[in-house]
Amino acid sequence: MMLRDSRPGIVVHGVDTVMEGEQAEGVADAGEKGMKVLERGGSALDAVEAAVRTMEDAGVFDAGLGSVLCPDGKIRMHAAVMDGRTLGAGAVILISEVKNPVWSPER
Repeated sequence: MMLRDSRPGIVVHGVDTVMEGEQAEGVADAGEKGMKVLERGGSALDAVEAAVRTMEDAGVFDAGLGSVLCPDGKIRMHAAVMDGRTLGAGAVILISEVKNPVWSPER
């Protein structure tokens, strides 16, 4: 019989190529922030929000502060998040002037 590990865990990814330097550090930092939320008894949704916010704030990913400019010189972001417990989901498209597009209004 195989027993499942009941410890919480989180997986964070940042780019689709080899990460080095600030990007590798940013992914590690995001994973650590998400794990701290889980270790304190926070929900998976809270952990994901913490990890994503960390990456958005890092400025080295194509997200949040690191968003790439569109050809017209403006930033337009898309973001989505889903709560696996309730299957509730939210998304935004083509937003700008928002620091962290993935967040929950209850928090």
